[in-house]
Amino acid sequence: MSFPFQFGVPQVILLLIALCGFILFVYAAHSLLRGEKRYKRLNEYEKEEYRLYGRLPRRRRLRWQHGLGGILLLFLSISLLWLTFLVQSYLGLTGNIPVAHVVATALSGQQHQMIVTLTLYDANGKPVKVTDANGHPTTSLSYLIYGDEWTLEADFIKVAPWLNVAGVHSGYKVTRLQGRYDDINLEKNGPRSVYAINGGDDGFFQHMRAWQGWVTPFIDAEYGSATFTGLGSFNVYASQTGLFPEPANS
Repeated sequence: MSFPFQFGVPQVILLLIALCGFILFVYAAHSLLRGEKRYKRLNEYEKEEYRLYGRLPRRRRLRWQHGLGGILLLFLSISLLWLTFLVQSYLGLTGNIPVAHVVATALSGQQHQMIVTLTLYDANGKPVKVTDANGHPTTSLSYLIYGDEWTLEADFIKVAPWLNVAGVHSGYKVTRLQGRYDDINLEKNGPRSVYAINGGDDGFFQHMRAWQGWVTPFIDAEYGSATFTGLGSFNVYASQTGLFPEPANS
């Protein structure tokens, strides 16, 4: 199960903006609440203290008559912090992770059959090395698929939105590749092709039921996600809620 962490140049820029907003906030609040030493505003006890110790007590008061600039800085700082939160929320909730590259080619002279070449990517977008039938290392494997479309399935863990905002992507694991017929009768009675990918389900739902209690604050839902389409070349991505394909150039 992969839980990609999305923290790059946009997040660094947002962090700097948030830091500037926080510094402005502290400066503006200090300028508005800065104490003043005014002898005429002292009560008798404070005047006596001044005579004994030779220093004016500092009194906290809002300096509204002199604080227009501070108010504007305060508004600007809050705006920067709020903007940072909104942009990071958008980036976190819309970030898509490359999961696989799929090339589906019709099998010459055969109906409802295709060859699907699958390349899986890790959480960093790099091809995963696997072993072919001859024991040779490779990044792509080909499968005979019966049907008019190929279907890629994954176990999916949708994390809480506050984790998305913090840069944590929903978790996923590609588990299965199979075929799908357009004709419902062929779907019921036609030849089937199903392949376990990446170790299969690996007891996913059983584990999640066992861990339900302590993972609840961090996880919104756990479920299976699948995407299917026909012939061609596609890049498959994981959004925050499931898998989806996009046409690829090659």
